[in-house]
Amino acid sequence: VNSCTDKYKPDRVLVECNGMWDMETFYRNITMPWMIVQIITTIDATTFEVYFNNMRQLIISHLLNSNMVIINRCDKDNMDLASFRRMIKGANRRCEIYFENSNGEIMEVRDEILPYDINADIIEIEDDDYGLWYLDISDNPEKYDGKTVKVKGMYHKPDNYPKGSFVHGRKAMTCCEEDISLIGLICITQKDLKLKNGDWITLTAKVSCRENKQYNEKMAILLEEKVEKAQEPENTLVSFS
Repeated sequence: VNSCTDKYKPDRVLVECNGMWDMETFYRNITMPWMIVQIITTIDATTFEVYFNNMRQLIISHLLNSNMVIINRCDKDNMDLASFRRMIKGANRRCEIYFENSNGEIMEVRDEILPYDINADIIEIEDDDYGLWYLDISDNPEKYDGKTVKVKGMYHKPDNYPKGSFVHGRKAMTCCEEDISLIGLICITQKDLKLKNGDWITLTAKVSCRENKQYNEKMAILLEEKVEKAQEPENTLVSFS
């Protein structure tokens, strides 16, 4: 880095990484005065599912820190592009995703038909639909603002959370068992719930769309209306595929 800087004095440097590289090794070797400004990952739609299903950990290492993901060669009629989006968002919710055909033209991908009624008085989320609901409400919090949802999940109160707030969510596996972590939304309550971390509850709450100053984006907050103890579901892990 230093020798290249001294010799060429570049304004910017574009690095093209091999798709088989371990990106963590690359990130660790970028030192000052260089800094990473943008990470763009390109994906061949015709082989994405095969690589994702068989070399998931390697693919995830490229997706985790990407600012933009471009999926090209999206020409086949039987391609489930919405599923591709879910798989990528499951690894990195904040990246922008673009689809291109073989001519390099940007394609519009229609929103998925949701498996629940978003206009119902109470939007009830089934166990198998949690992953899709979580991605949709995280990407489009304004769509749910003021609506009431009923959803099953785990209670988790981090030590640094103020009184009356907790996380309502589920565990998701990004690429392997070592990467299982809790995903969910912040919930605010006026009650003393007498719950412990890991308890399963069915939460009825009103959604409030608020500004997240840390990431300069909108986010959904759940305002608790009712909490009921619940049975652990048969499949506790969230799926995004």
